Amino acid sequence: MDTIKHDYNELIKKYKLPTFEKLDEEFEIRALEENKSGRPIKAILRLIANKLRSFLESLDSLINPNPSSLYSMMIINNINEELKKEIFDFYIKVGSLYQKCFYYELESDEKTAEFIKSFWKEWPELKEKQKRFLKTVMDNWEKEPEKKKAGYHG
Repeated sequence: MDTIKHDYNELIKKYKLPTFEKLDEEFEIRALEENKSGRPIKAILRLIANKLRSFLESLDSLINPNPSSLYSMMIINNINEELKKEIFDFYIKVGSLYQKCFYYELESDEKTAEFIKSFWKEWPELKEKQKRFLKTVMDNWEKEPEKKKAGYHG
């Protein structure tokens, strides 16, 4: 871990990024030590993209449930339209950030660092919203489904 921490500390000096410990706590950048990335700033960006992708995947069943999947139907159980809209808006925001990760992987290290700094400011709110949505799913998982009118629903 000493190598990645040393390399990252150089990036902190050059680009004024968050501390190693803070970024590692959220994105496990210490794992980069094993991968020996030649460009740590790009490797960190990929870790951020992976986290964002996991957010998108966990929300996908909430905003685009598969009607033939019992899992999808149970996930949206008891989630009202207002919350679905909030989740959809959040999904769009996360998707936009995810796409920006691809873009900034093609940019200079300096521009990539600027994106990471900007993203870092948004991260606490993103994380808290994701946790709230996941908590809602967990709380709703075992609830009795809302009673629907009998008959055709197609």
